[in-house]
Formats: sequence, structure tokens, C-alpha cells
Amino acid sequence: MTHAPENFDLHEDRDFSILVTVFDDAKPPVLKDLTGGSASFAISKSPGSKKLVILTTAGAQVALVSTQGGLHGINIDILPGDTAGLKGKYYYEVVFVDSTGKDFTVKHGMIDVTQSLIAAT
Repeated sequence: MTHAPENFDLHEDRDFSILVTVFDDAKPPVLKDLTGGSASFAISKSPGSKKLVILTTAGAQVALVSTQGGLHGINIDILPGDTAGLKGKYYYEVVFVDSTGKDFTVKHGMIDVTQSLIAAT
């Protein structure tokens, strides 16, 4: 499951959602069936450094979801408290573990967290 890095911006202390549609490595790519698997999302200052945010399907913020007629998506809900105090550029990864225990990095890149202009309510 190869993938190109994807970067995005978000505001500190705000809700943010990411939907990752997962494909296999076939030519042409075919949607990957995620049934029986799990997923996690992590943010760190750089690859290999201490994880500052970890979200998993064991919690309520990461879910395997139906897209395009089957269970092919990973939805990640970043809540305001997850990014409180984070400002600057951070590395992130989304990892899927299939029903056999094999893990795949299905998305990664940089997140630029900026301070919110308007205070959260």
C-alpha cells in the first residue's frame, strides 16, 4: 500500500477530521477491504521522535468506515484538546493493521498547526 506524503494545515485547539481511503498495491490499485483490522494515528515532532498524540480504533476518534461500497476508509477525528499547546510543523502517520496482524503505513506527511485567531468557545 504505497502512498505519497500528504501535508495539511489545522488550527490549534479546533476540531479536524481526516478520511483516508485505503487501496492495495495492485496495478491498477484496488480498494483494500479493512474488515477485521484496526488503525492508529500519531503526531510527533519528526519521524522516530516521541509521539505527542496517539489515536486508535480502540478509542472513539479513529473508525473504519464504509466508502465506495465497502469497508475501505479510516476516519480520524482530531478534537480540540488533541492539539492544545501544539504550534508549528509536525509529522503524522496513519497505520492500518489487517486481520492477520500485518501493518501498513497508509498515509503520512506534515501537519502545520497554527494558533487560532479566535479563542475556542
